Amino acid sequence: MKQIIIIIKNFFRLLGYTITSGACLLIVLFYLEHLDISTLHYKFNFLDLYFFVTTAVLPFLRLYYNSWFISTENDSSYRGKALDTYHQEMAHQQKDKKWSSNGVYVNPWEYTTPYTQSYDSSLNWVYSIAKCLFMSILFILFAPVFLMVILFQRFRKKS
Repeated sequence: MKQIIIIIKNFFRLLGYTITSGACLLIVLFYLEHLDISTLHYKFNFLDLYFFVTTAVLPFLRLYYNSWFISTENDSSYRGKALDTYHQEMAHQQKDKKWSSNGVYVNPWEYTTPYTQSYDSSLNWVYSIAKCLFMSILFILFAPVFLMVILFQRFRKKS
């Protein structure tokens, strides 16, 4: 049962990667002016065969080398970093001491909440999508370089 779920997840992931790589191929074709949307005219070029082959390879490469295309680290805003630094400094300076304000043990200069209003989570999502699209376009344009890196990594692991 677990294997079927894994196969279904990989199928839908591969389908999403195929759609993304197709969108990146369209961006490249529009940029190179091989595809014109105003007249719905397509000028075939032998270079396009290279683009179609790399677009066909891209979803499988993204499935096995996911860390190249999707960002896993969380980016935080300067406000969040400043608040974290402030909390660390206060924690180091206030060991074995108590703040008191009318009998309440709190920091009177602290924010009312330990979190600032920020858009960190939405920016992480946008950054991940932008990195995915940018790396997909780079792969479509420079696929031999990526494949040489993969071969070099495999050669290093064997020796």
